[in-house]
Amino acid sequence: MALTAPLSDSLAGQPGRQPAYKGQYNLTNAAAIVQAIGASGAIVRLEPSAFERLVGRIDEALVVRSEGSSMLRGVRYSYLTGYRGLVFYSESRTPLALPGRTEILEAKSIWVP
Repeated sequence: MALTAPLSDSLAGQPGRQPAYKGQYNLTNAAAIVQAIGASGAIVRLEPSAFERLVGRIDEALVVRSEGSSMLRGVRYSYLTGYRGLVFYSESRTPLALPGRTEILEAKSIWVP
């Protein structure tokens, strides 16, 4: 299977479907990842302070925020926003101080390739 297979060929998100052989699942996931990156364009990672400054410059900013935790990494806050056609991402151990005019969309999780 080519890595550019359509997302509809992916087994991910199809309950009860199992791959025909062990390697198939990994190939279809890889295809989905390649297409997701192509569809979303570049994702720019910023330090938390740079992300705060960027959001402060955006009129009517929309920020997607997710809080997650793990035993190894502890609590992490993830943030995404769009600006001038690019997607910006940041991760912090503490909540960021975003301007009061920022619209915050709470997400269950944020996945960045």
